[in-house]
Amino acid sequence: MQGFGPCGQTPAVAEIGTLCTVPEAWGTGAGRQSMPATTASVEQAGCTHAPLWVLQDNQRARRFCEAAGRRADGTVVQDTTGGGSLGKLRCRRALS
Repeated sequence: MQGFGPCGQTPAVAEIGTLCTVPEAWGTGAGRQSMPATTASVEQAGCTHAPLWVLQDNQRARRFCEAAGRRADGTVVQDTTGGGSLGKLRCRRALS
C-alpha cells in the first residue's frame, strides 16, 4: 500500500505518508519494488522532494529508508491517529 500527498508548505514537495507491506511479505522485496513506483509517481506530479515518514521506534522501517537512500533529518512529529501518540521521523532524499 502506498500513499502520498502535497506538503502544505512547499508545492514541490510530496510527503509519502504510507508505504507498507503485510508482515507476510517482509523480506520478499515487495517494499523495494514499491518504492521506485511511488518515487516515479511523485516525480510525475512535478515534485523534487518526497520525504517519507516512519515510526520513530520502527528500526526495520528506518533500515529500509536508509537502504533506499533516505536519511533521517531529525524532524519528529507526534501522530495521534487512533487516540494514541506515536513519534514519526522524517526521512529525506532529493529526487532526480
